[in-house]
Amino acid sequence: MSTVEDALTAASVGLRSDGVWAMHDATEGGVRNAVWEMAQASGLGVDVDFSKVIVAPAVAEVSNLFGMEPLDAISEGTLLIATEVDTAAKVLESLRGKGISAVDIGAFTKKGRPCWDRGRVFRPADRDPFWIAFSRALSGEIT
Repeated sequence: MSTVEDALTAASVGLRSDGVWAMHDATEGGVRNAVWEMAQASGLGVDVDFSKVIVAPAVAEVSNLFGMEPLDAISEGTLLIATEVDTAAKVLESLRGKGISAVDIGAFTKKGRPCWDRGRVFRPADRDPFWIAFSRALSGEIT
């Protein structure tokens, strides 16, 4: 998502009665951290496929230039939406119909289960790599 307006539009697609149960922005710490935080807050595990996350080509290029993993870096404007399984397609269709890029990356699992990415347990990064790259660039280490 690229604007506050997009976030508000996304937030309006189906709160609770239409199957949306939670939303979380992926700002500090990126998408991986946001998924982790949602799982921790709910007490559930997750089974996700981070390879499905839409990463803009410019973000991929900059991340590569600075040696960052884009899914662990600040992802301002990205909103994660947790829905009922049977309403996920409807929510995705509604978002796309409003011109918002959206994709299903996974599902919550049973209480107490770990967080999985394509069959491997994952944990969030210790630090957001954006700030590391920013500090390196500021010091002149990266030009």
